[in-house]
Order: sequence, then C-alpha cells, then structure tokens
Amino acid sequence: MPGHFTFFTQEVKDNQAVFGESEAKHMIQVLRFSLGDSIVFTDGKGKRFRAEITDSSKKAVQVKILNIEEIPSPEFTLVVGVLKSTDRMEWLLEKAVELGVKRVVWIACENSERSKIFLEKLMKTCVAAMKQSHGAWLPILEFMSFKEAVAAYGSNQSFFAHCSEDLPFKPNSLVSNSVVFIGPEGDFSESEIKMAKNLGMRELQLGTRILRAETAAIAACAAANLCG
Repeated sequence: MPGHFTFFTQEVKDNQAVFGESEAKHMIQVLRFSLGDSIVFTDGKGKRFRAEITDSSKKAVQVKILNIEEIPSPEFTLVVGVLKSTDRMEWLLEKAVELGVKRVVWIACENSERSKIFLEKLMKTCVAAMKQSHGAWLPILEFMSFKEAVAAYGSNQSFFAHCSEDLPFKPNSLVSNSVVFIGPEGDFSESEIKMAKNLGMRELQLGTRILRAETAAIAACAAANLCG
C-alpha cells in the first residue's frame, strides 16, 4: 500500500465519500492507490476520516468510511494587509495553514499597492497546505477594507503590529485565540494607527528588526500557537 497522504473532499454522505477527477487522478495514477487500500482524508471542517477505496476510475474515486476523528479547531485570527505579490500572499497562507489559523482577513490599507485579490485561487493554496501538513481545517478567507476589519475584529483584546519602537506588547502576550493585525508593505498609515489606538487595540512589537509583512504575519501566527 502507498505511503501516508491526506486527501480532501467535502462530498461526504452517510458512510461514503467521493473524490472528484483531480483528487482521483492524484490518488490512483500518481500515488498508485488501488481498490481495497486504506486512505486518510479530511473535509476541511475538522474531521479526519480513515476509509477504504471501493470503486475507482479516471474521473472519480469512491470510499467507504471506517473511522472518523474530530480535530480541534485553531482559533488564531490573522488580519493582514494585501501584499503586492500574489506569490508572497500564497507563501504566507501556506505557512499560516501549516501552523494553524482559523481565519485570514486580507485588508486594503492606505499603503496597499493593490486593491483586488482572488480568494478562490488563494483557497487552493490553503487546501494544498492543509493536505501537506495533514491538517483538518481550512481557514476562513475574507477581504475587506481596513475600516471594515477594525469594525469587525478590532477591540481592546486584539493586537496590531507596526514599525514604531518600544511598543508595549511582545509576542509572549499572544494566546491561541488572539486577533493580530499586520500592515502591508509600507506599514499602517498614521491615520490607521490612530484609529486602532482609539479603539484601545494593543500595540504589538515583533522584535527589534524591520520584518517583511509576510514574515511578521508568520511570526505572529507562530507565537500565538506556541505561547497560547
């Protein structure tokens, strides 16, 4: 039987599941799974299944579910400015999913160099990262303006990191269910920092060096998972 891989489908009903053409091709033609083999898959909603392949073709694979395991959800929420490079956004998502993140909110800030993103494409990156890391949760992806994000997720219990020196809160202040705002390239604007302060949001310093936005985001995600 081939090695251990985690597959993905949300076509689950009763004690059976079906995988579409892309996943079926990878399973049967690339990884050489066959009838009767045991596989592990997830629905991306916290369930990890062990199943047996009962039918396969080039376009679909059907399995019988043998066991279901409930996996606790990550609780960390990352709110991060839209980046200029799609590749860097995909890299950020890949690492955040590997570490564990409940929600990633992309925000259009005053210093953002782009105002449109394609969440569907970014979700494909999340699926690949979840499978690679044997996870069971896909993050919620959202896109909104800075003002909308502050209204939805800003409070005196949330954090925002920016490039000023000697900020009062350090990474060990984060816990697993923290909400952290990270600015885009060029950091938050002065007016955005003022808005966050007026809400009582906690100013977070992620070390003494100037980090790329995606590096700061992953540092916050790692700290929340390790410290919390």
